[in-house]
Amino acid sequence: MTHNYLMPKYMTRFQCIGPTCEDTCCNVEWSIFLDKKTTMQYLNCPQDSVRNIAKRTININKNDKLQYGTMGSKKEGDSLCGFCNKEGLCEVHAKLGEKALSVTCYTYPKIVNIINGQRELSAQLSCPEVARLILLEEDSLEFIEDKLEFDDGKLSVSVNINTSNIFNCKEHEKIFWDLRLLIIRIISSRSYLIEDRLVYLGILHNKLQPSIQGEDYIQVQKIIASYTEQLDSGEVIDFGKIKPDVNLSLDIILKVINNILKNNTGRFKDYADITEKVMKGIGGENGITSSSYYNAKDEWSKVKHKFNLLLENYLVQQLFSTLYPINIYEQNNNLFVSYFILAFKFILIKFNIIGLNNYYKNRLEEQRIVEMIARFSKVIDHDKNYLSFMKAEFEKNNILKLSYLIMIIKN
Repeated sequence: MTHNYLMPKYMTRFQCIGPTCEDTCCNVEWSIFLDKKTTMQYLNCPQDSVRNIAKRTININKNDKLQYGTMGSKKEGDSLCGFCNKEGLCEVHAKLGEKALSVTCYTYPKIVNIINGQRELSAQLSCPEVARLILLEEDSLEFIEDKLEFDDGKLSVSVNINTSNIFNCKEHEKIFWDLRLLIIRIISSRSYLIEDRLVYLGILHNKLQPSIQGEDYIQVQKIIASYTEQLDSGEVIDFGKIKPDVNLSLDIILKVINNILKNNTGRFKDYADITEKVMKGIGGENGITSSSYYNAKDEWSKVKHKFNLLLENYLVQQLFSTLYPINIYEQNNNLFVSYFILAFKFILIKFNIIGLNNYYKNRLEEQRIVEMIARFSKVIDHDKNYLSFMKAEFEKNNILKLSYLIMIIKN
């Protein structure tokens, strides 16, 4: 069915590169699930090649209609999906067409959200080709509207929400869009350091949250207007008084990274391999200390100006694809949770970049950062356990607060 979609410009350029992809999604490490209807279609397919592969490689779980089948490989030790042919192309797609694909395969790497009936289209950074298009192009995050046709029965919708459930007032749609546009402007304001933009965003959230929880939407609109005017005026905001805390930063970051390194198998392995380079880049053979981190950070400061666009594009992509600032992670209106997840993802990515830069002796190429972010996304964005683990570490130490988060961002 044809719908009108709001989308970033990179979506008009995306095309699956198939067998030339360096990290194909046609990989059973991804857990490729099939609903019952699709599973039975493959098992009873009149095309011999599709039917025979299905009978040999689909693992059945009769207790779950949505994940009734799970794709396996043709032989033990092979990581490719059983339907992947000698040319690296999908046998189902080749013999039956795109509409015969499972919901998972038809949708990925697309992200479809619906907000007040308006459809939005973006894509997952875990796809290497998407990551390149998003992170390296100057105009990739310019937004356009276009009519596109998809099979609604196959295209999975990530979030379908009405803003009246968030802002309980008649002006709910206006408040959401005014706030969303303000947030994107803040993150895109190149007169400030990227870290200061995130701090500014956190201060805005801190100001808004009491009024949102108290349903004082007149005050919410006043705060949005005030911050918008501040940006319009070009007023210089001084963030220099916020003192970083390197020990706090390292303690939390290393706990999260060590948790990832424990899972050095399957789809986690590639990112774990990069993480080991990060750890060596910052700590060498003796391990990471505050002193070794400062040394690596000093080296990073010499070249970081080269990567400002890449980091900005990462953040704007996150804002749009997750319907930020709506809290899609929990069933509540606590916008700070959305901010925490955005900020801590940025913190981890920056830590990775600092380590890789030192590992490659200040000769870090953009493509290595793109690869790292794609593999980071493959772990963090596709496993809710890691988001929960990050949040739990802050809660356990009683530091799930803006003041502590700002100290880590600034560091």
